[in-house]
Amino acid sequence: MSDERAMKLFQLDGQITALESELKDLAERASAANGAASEERLNDMIAEVEARITTLRELRDAHASAIRA
Repeated sequence: MSDERAMKLFQLDGQITALESELKDLAERASAANGAASEERLNDMIAEVEARITTLRELRDAHASAIRA
């Protein structure tokens, strides 16, 4: 595995970890939120972060597969 590819995987893993932490924080805020507007906004933010995590995981898997090939 080249150093550049390993660094890219490392960066993707770091981004995923940061987003997972953000997702946990948003979920905690959503459970404590009062008011429909606050809950709706937090739920939208949670959905956005979940989508970003999915995209990054797919990208990471693609990079890992290319390394193995």
